[in-house]
Amino acid sequence: MDGVGRTKRARIAEENERTPEKGAGGRRQPVPNCAGFLQWDTEEVCAFLCSQKFENWAPLFRENKITGTGLLYITDSHLEDLGVSPLGVRLDLYHCLQKLNQAVIETMKVFNDPVHGHIELHPLLVKIIDTPQFQRLRYIKQLGGTYFVFPGASHNRFEHSIGAVIETM
Repeated sequence: MDGVGRTKRARIAEENERTPEKGAGGRRQPVPNCAGFLQWDTEEVCAFLCSQKFENWAPLFRENKITGTGLLYITDSHLEDLGVSPLGVRLDLYHCLQKLNQAVIETMKVFNDPVHGHIELHPLLVKIIDTPQFQRLRYIKQLGGTYFVFPGASHNRFEHSIGAVIETM
C-alpha cells in the first residue's frame, strides 16, 4: 500500500508543478495548432467554433457557408454584419480567429540565396532577420574598400550572415 500511496503523491505533486493554462477570462481553451484549417469545409469550421465554446455562433457560419479559407478574411465588421453581438463576444470570437490565422503567418519563409538557392527558414530566424540590427548589415560591405577596386565584388554582411545561418543548419 505504501507503493500505491507514493505513486499517488507523486502524481499529485506533478500536477501541482505544471504551469496552469491561461485563456481569455479562464473560460476559453487554448487554440490547437490548426495549420491545415484552410482546407476546412463549413462543418469543420463549425466544429472548431464549438470546441472553442462559440457553439451559439456556429449556425451563422453554417448559414453563410464560411469555410476555412474564408476565416482568413473575416474582420470585426464582418462579424458585426453576421449578427455576432454583444461587442465582448464578437471581440472574443475575432481574437480566437486571429490566433487561428497566426498558424498561417508563422510558417516557414523562403529566401533566395545566390549560392544555396531557395532556403526555408524557421519563423524564429525570420523574426531575428527582421530586426533593425540585422537589417543594418545590408549597408556594411563584407570586403570593405575592395568594392572600389572591384565593383563586381559587392557582398555585404547581411548576405554573409544569411549564408552562415544556412551553413550551420
